[in-house]
Amino acid sequence: MNGPNSEYAQYVKEQLNNEQWERLEKIEKTLDKEIQLDETRLYEIMCDFSDREKRIAAETPFIMSQVADIKTKKIFDASLGSGYASLGLKRAGVAHVTSNDIDENLIQHSLKEAAEMNLSLTITRYDWRELDQHFSNEFDVVFNLGNSLTYLFKPSDRKKSVENFFAITKPEGTLLIDTRNYQEIISGNFQNKGRGVYKGTDKIHIKPAYVAQDMIVMRYIHNASKNYYDLVLYPLMVEELSDLVRDAGFRNIKIFGDYKEKYTPKEVEFYTVVAKK
Repeated sequence: MNGPNSEYAQYVKEQLNNEQWERLEKIEKTLDKEIQLDETRLYEIMCDFSDREKRIAAETPFIMSQVADIKTKKIFDASLGSGYASLGLKRAGVAHVTSNDIDENLIQHSLKEAAEMNLSLTITRYDWRELDQHFSNEFDVVFNLGNSLTYLFKPSDRKKSVENFFAITKPEGTLLIDTRNYQEIISGNFQNKGRGVYKGTDKIHIKPAYVAQDMIVMRYIHNASKNYYDLVLYPLMVEELSDLVRDAGFRNIKIFGDYKEKYTPKEVEFYTVVAKK
């Protein structure tokens, strides 16, 4: 396993139970290449995988359409990542966007992207599980996009995170949160045609390297450099995500497939759950 002492590898080991970690070590022997958990590879691949302009062109209008009834639009981006969701909104004229991440390398990457676009970011560095210690009923819109919640393997962590999204959202405010179409991935029908969040399908090849009901290893391969990176993800089904949102107290829950209200489940790459407080 490459990068076993990296921050990401240590995080994965903390999230997985002993059986899952041992299984991860065993399955590596069956793969054509060792599992790559050195996060410096991720930063190299991320820009091309996201494709800033294509993602903003698809994602920003969708977010804006879901919050059109909110006048002030004080927004909390819980998972800054590449920065493109926050930057798309800033470019669209939304002044009050707070962007959050706990990965300093991703934050620095996003700041660089912001500078290239002549935009600024307001950044916090809070763990989702502790958001209620920092905010309360503060934001008109909270979103957690880019398949981010699936980094949490522990049910209690996912539950607490969504409950905190509820806690920091104003009454009548909106939550947007997404997940991959894991049902189809587990069924052997993985698709990555750029219909969802990540548009760089011409530059990055992505495939499931390992698939199980409780753990998926997703491999990202740069077509030009051939460098690759693996993410270890919990396969969060859209039904489970909807239940988490409902149990946290949100209402008027709607599910979109690749930003569309009418969709064919077998063709969906990303589901987005939109709900009101």
